[in-house]
Amino acid sequence: MRVLVVDDDPGTRAIVKRVTSKALKCSTDEAANGLEGLELLERRKYALVVLDWQMPVLGGFDTLAAIRKAPALSDLPVVMLTGDASEDLVRQAATLGVAAYLAKPIDPPRLTARLLQIADAMIPEVRDASRPGVSVVLVCDTDPAFRRKAAGMLGSNWIVRESDSGVEMLRLLSDEHNAASVHAVLCGAQTGVVHPDMLVRQAKQLPAGQHITMCTALPKEAMADARRLGLWDGVMSETLPPDMFASQFARVVTSTAEARRARAAAAARPAPALRVAPPPAARPRDEEEGGVLVIG
Repeated sequence: MRVLVVDDDPGTRAIVKRVTSKALKCSTDEAANGLEGLELLERRKYALVVLDWQMPVLGGFDTLAAIRKAPALSDLPVVMLTGDASEDLVRQAATLGVAAYLAKPIDPPRLTARLLQIADAMIPEVRDASRPGVSVVLVCDTDPAFRRKAAGMLGSNWIVRESDSGVEMLRLLSDEHNAASVHAVLCGAQTGVVHPDMLVRQAKQLPAGQHITMCTALPKEAMADARRLGLWDGVMSETLPPDMFASQFARVVTSTAEARRARAAAAARPAPALRVAPPPAARPRDEEEGGVLVIG
């Protein structure tokens, strides 16, 4: 599998190449402008293109338009890099089917999380070849900063998917196809109109809720109430250092899975056989009947 990075800035290409090589274990080719990128696309097959929007010779929009006009490349996933996230630009790129937008300057943890998310959704062979056994965590919060922070802390060990509201999270978990790949959920304190307490109750009632670990990361002052609720599999502080956050999250997922396996094993054991008392011994013929001793 190969990834193509098209950007006129050598520093950006170096960062993207380092991230794709580490995260996707793919060979990565570079092009300094859209024309060079199209020439490489004619000669080689790529699983993903990371494309800058503003470049000399041939810019990102025209390059993407050319990619979509080629029948062999019409479904090729393209990640757009841009320092201009204007509504007009987003609208133009959306008409040509961009898989994701990433703002410059590049944030490596964020880029890692997004590439793994795209690989999971659009090029599963890349994910399966490069990250066998890696699990998916769904991060839910209305605050993009929380989602970015969580993706940065968990992205090296998990495939991170994002949900920007509790309503969206419940919709995803209600879809059997989407929920099948999710192993854990991490919710922040801000989940929109569906409060986190209501959210975890509803999620636990879904079929997917029977196998997904439900974890929340909160301000310290809110943790005690969440623990008293008794529905979260793990309640964590959102201010933990990244390494500690990732290790504690992993422990919660592991311990929850072990507890579920133990309960399933106990439920599968056959019930102990009922002990049937032996019938009473035959009474002798000589017995007292009505106060009269009857002798054989």
